[in-house]
Amino acid sequence: MTTVNSTKWVCYCAPILFAFLVQVPGRGASTLPRFEDYPAGQIYVGPPAAPKLTTPLEQSFAAEINDTVEYAYSDKSQQKGPNFAGRLIVVRWGCGAPCMRMALVDVQTGEIYYPPITYDGHGPKSFDLPLLALGREYPQNPDLEFRPNSNLMVIKATPSDAGSHPSYTFYFLWRQSGWTLLRKVPIVVPLAGRPQMNRSRLARAVALCLVDDPSLRATERTLEAVLQWEILWNDSPKGFRLPDGSITLAMNVAPGSVSYCSHQAGVCVTYRTGDYRNWEGVSSARCDDNRSDQDALLAFIGKETVKHPLVLGRGGLSGSPAPESGITWTTRVNLGTRTEIVKQYQQKHPQEIEGLQNWIRAATTRDSGVKSISIACFGPSDPMVYYYVDRPAKGSVVMAVFWDRERQSWVVASSPERSQGSQRLDEMHRTIESVVCSTLNFE
Repeated sequence: MTTVNSTKWVCYCAPILFAFLVQVPGRGASTLPRFEDYPAGQIYVGPPAAPKLTTPLEQSFAAEINDTVEYAYSDKSQQKGPNFAGRLIVVRWGCGAPCMRMALVDVQTGEIYYPPITYDGHGPKSFDLPLLALGREYPQNPDLEFRPNSNLMVIKATPSDAGSHPSYTFYFLWRQSGWTLLRKVPIVVPLAGRPQMNRSRLARAVALCLVDDPSLRATERTLEAVLQWEILWNDSPKGFRLPDGSITLAMNVAPGSVSYCSHQAGVCVTYRTGDYRNWEGVSSARCDDNRSDQDALLAFIGKETVKHPLVLGRGGLSGSPAPESGITWTTRVNLGTRTEIVKQYQQKHPQEIEGLQNWIRAATTRDSGVKSISIACFGPSDPMVYYYVDRPAKGSVVMAVFWDRERQSWVVASSPERSQGSQRLDEMHRTIESVVCSTLNFE
């Protein structure tokens, strides 16, 4: 992951609205904390330890955390290794537009740490960062600034407990395994005469964000994982087809949703991307006309009337940011055949399996007539987790559950019984048995 010494925006922050920030002048303004005043010492150069995802909250974001650490040590990373405080990797990922989450991973020990300030204020164990709201502008993601060789992190944000001055520049110091607030300086946004960023500079800034930030790639990887899950469970939208194991498509990320259109796949789909659960398909349509994937997508999501949609292409970013319009780009995802997907699932070893087993045992009573329960392997981005309940006397069922991040608990989504369609139940049973991760016996 690339560390920058100037403001950086995550690709989810569409619409991206910029303002020049003016700090309140006053006593001590010349003595603001500087990065060079808080050196990190020697930067860790060894191999990264595996992130220790110990809590359900940490485990629910295993893909985002593990992928960023892996990317930071890959050949694709412009700067390998820690990007903060000598031994930490700052992991950031989107959760809507605008919305940003952040975790810190100690690459020497694998320990996970939380940001110094969250959406709910100082201290709560949460990955959700506060937004940055400047005057009447549309809220955007907070501005973060940090360096590999310094223990200082600077955050411009508008926390919920900000008080009389809604927005501040916070100067936080990292000390071994905790944060210290050194200083906070109110931000004043002039109501009149505010300098405006010209369109070309805006386009360059946003294009840099989109091309460089791992959030864009993380969104593509999540879509790829969700499509593979749909293929595995024969739950793809009507009209979906898989040519040659990979597809080209146009994607759009907007507040609370991700959409795609692909003529190769034959469909357009929108997923809801709420905070409390993984992606959930909410609408679909056939994609079999003569338009480009991008034009079909803009029509599908109702943005065909936008005069200059914000689009990322080979030439950079074009179009104008507008509230709720999102960002559109084209890409290619590799899905593989269903046989290959089954093999991938057979090799999965989800960290959440023990918690799910305990939850199932607690919910299964002695008089339920359950003989055994087979749990299918699953990935961190899967919309649902399925398990088969063998009940010889009462009739077997397939249960669909998901992890609710707000409740911090597993939740039942559906339980299709044999009376609702024996063919579908048998099909799901066979799939579960082909990718089973765990079997619980109750006799």
